[in-house]
Amino acid sequence: MEIAGVIFVLVLVAIAYIAFRLLKRSVRFFVRLILLIVIIGAALVGGIYIWNYSGVGGTGAPLRVR
Repeated sequence: MEIAGVIFVLVLVAIAYIAFRLLKRSVRFFVRLILLIVIIGAALVGGIYIWNYSGVGGTGAPLRVR
């Protein structure tokens, strides 16, 4: 599942780049920068979440207690 986290981050970074370029003339630089930071932040948080909670190396089968 680490690959899913990396792909998620790369896709959102690409979306942030495209949004930054599309809004070049219609929005002030500060607003574009804030939007870029929000999208990249969401990508990082989502990627870290997928990376940590993907279930790889789980706790295994529960132990049988008598």
